[in-house]
Amino acid sequence: DPVAEAYHHGEQVSRTLEYAFDDAIIARLASALGHIDDAAILAKRSGNWKNVIDPETKLARGRHEDGSWITPFIYNKWVSYITESNAYQYTFYVPQDVDGLIQTLGGKAAFIEKLDGLFSQNLYDPGNEPGHQIPYLYDQAGAAWKTQQRIASLVAVYNDTPSGIPGNDDAGQMAAWWIFSSLGFYPVAPGIPEYWIGAPLFPSATLNLTSGKRFTVIAKNAGAKNIYVQSVTLDGKALTTPRISHEA
Repeated sequence: DPVAEAYHHGEQVSRTLEYAFDDAIIARLASALGHIDDAAILAKRSGNWKNVIDPETKLARGRHEDGSWITPFIYNKWVSYITESNAYQYTFYVPQDVDGLIQTLGGKAAFIEKLDGLFSQNLYDPGNEPGHQIPYLYDQAGAAWKTQQRIASLVAVYNDTPSGIPGNDDAGQMAAWWIFSSLGFYPVAPGIPEYWIGAPLFPSATLNLTSGKRFTVIAKNAGAKNIYVQSVTLDGKALTTPRISHEA
């Protein structure tokens, strides 16, 4: 059913996925503020994304009020229940629970295969904001090298011409994606204070923090043709997972 009060009246699958993310982040805020009951309600609601993942196709799919799935199922074109994208791409809009999504899609190998299919069929749109985190999701499935491969190819799309970004730079997010990705890390789930590691573009880059301290990324021999990260250390200690905390 259309939502009369919304700017986009249809697009219910996208709305379900995005509201689930919103609930997950607000649950974290509620918990931090000591509102335990609210946090529990919101955390439960944040799992609503599972209601729109079809167990047969393992993709986000339109669903009727009686629970039946919409037919025919078109996953590779814009449809009424997806916002400015396709169902295949929106399947990966679960940044708050990537482990849960991996499990729902059949495990790490199946998840990697599903991600590969998105890119091999040219269904990934780098200009669609809710998909910015997708290339980084390989990290959680144990295939960080594929994240590095995808990021390097996407960074290369940008250039210094008037059409140098691959889409509308709404609120500066397209430029922000390039800045983060060129540094070598990205906030996969805004509101969860961590960054997932990709492929640094520069041999060295320094952030001047508001605390007066500096955070320096050193990626020896990094460049457009040398994209694969062999190991990462933070303050001299080896990282065991491909991510760094905002606190660090």
